[in-house]
Amino acid sequence: MSAPPISPGDLDRVRVFPLGIRKRVVDTLRRLLQEKHLYQSLIVEVGPIPMQGDDRPELKEVVQWARKQIFGQWHMTDPGSTRRVVYNDNEFFYFMPPDVKLFCTPCDRVEPFNLASAEDVFQRDLWRHEGYEESGEAVQLFVLSYRCQACKGTPEVLMVRRRGMKLTLSGRSLSNT
Repeated sequence: MSAPPISPGDLDRVRVFPLGIRKRVVDTLRRLLQEKHLYQSLIVEVGPIPMQGDDRPELKEVVQWARKQIFGQWHMTDPGSTRRVVYNDNEFFYFMPPDVKLFCTPCDRVEPFNLASAEDVFQRDLWRHEGYEESGEAVQLFVLSYRCQACKGTPEVLMVRRRGMKLTLSGRSLSNT
């Protein structure tokens, strides 16, 4: 008995799944930066990848691609860079770190901060290898600088460590004084 044919809808459900995870990454990162203290963490909730138990070769291949997108190395769009990012690039998982609301010392209140730059310091030398892993989980260190919309003062710099789907606020520059 042969397996039922694969519908285009089944393949599409798997192909668009990483797009929903991209939104969860951005939302979780925003919550981490706005609500958590140094060394606190949040988990990006993923849930099961559609069709992941299906043994048909074409579906298995698409599920493996989705798994690599979600659990492999992530790539941030840096607004301060001249590099252009194509979001429909099927090879990499891209996301734009969010703008956030943080306490601004010169303004003496919580203000909106715009993303000024974003970099994964571990990806500086990725041309040599495919990234770092610990116990089979991707490890990255994101350095994000944000500038207050109100006073346009010196940017605040935040450091976020990623291990698998866990994001940890790992560092912060001193507040403006």
